[in-house]
Amino acid sequence: MTSGQRISNIIGGLLIAFFGVVIILSPGSGVRIISIIISFTLLGLGIRNLWFYFTMARHMVGGKNSLYTGVILLDLAIFAFTITISKYFVMLYLLCVYASSGAIDIMLALDARKIESGSWKLKLITGIGNILIAILAMVFGFVFKDDYALTFIYGMGLLYSGILRIINALRKTAIVYIQ
Repeated sequence: MTSGQRISNIIGGLLIAFFGVVIILSPGSGVRIISIIISFTLLGLGIRNLWFYFTMARHMVGGKNSLYTGVILLDLAIFAFTITISKYFVMLYLLCVYASSGAIDIMLALDARKIESGSWKLKLITGIGNILIAILAMVFGFVFKDDYALTFIYGMGLLYSGILRIINALRKTAIVYIQ
């Protein structure tokens, strides 16, 4: 990781942690803030995928997948901006994103452990934390139907993600030399 990428990851982690603290401190308007964050995230991912397609992926095998993903994410972002997102959508978003992210992190940690990589422990902790956030969102959202707990869980999840992103940026990376 270059120093520019490290600085970018640290700034991104600080920004994510800041939004997590904002959501935790304003639980009354938390669902609206969460919907705005989801909308801007989808917009950013859509634009990034379209940019990648027009700059590089159109010359690659399977590059149209990036175009399709970018258009779908951009459409979802526009749709999310035009409607008032209900708390059930936020709960489903929390469940899907954190559960799938946690499962992927755990699988990557187990693969890294097989090849005796040193970073598997942080990946495993990240995966377990994401699955716990998904379980908490399901319990407090669907069982207790508590809006404040839902916004608190999402804020804590953002804070957790921001801190882990900063830790990952500050961690030493191995340099592989080709002989």
